[in-house]
Amino acid sequence: MSIKLKKDRHGNVIVRPMTDYEVRTVGDMSLMVAIEYVESPEQFENGERKTLQTLMYDHQALEFADAIKRSALILKTSKSGKAQ
Repeated sequence: MSIKLKKDRHGNVIVRPMTDYEVRTVGDMSLMVAIEYVESPEQFENGERKTLQTLMYDHQALEFADAIKRSALILKTSKSGKAQ
């Protein structure tokens, strides 16, 4: 799967720093994931936040969690291998 990422006018991928998150179960098969983020340094400073709320089935949540964990472990391993 390949998602078309949004880019700015210079071709840089647009990213939004995550500031918080919450996960809740919904019924028997779904999870609601709320991700809080900022769109600008000013929002970070003044406490303004945006929220993305999405719903995932159990199998999607497990795949998502696995992908995040694998990527985080790669980052952690690459950091630990560098001189301090």
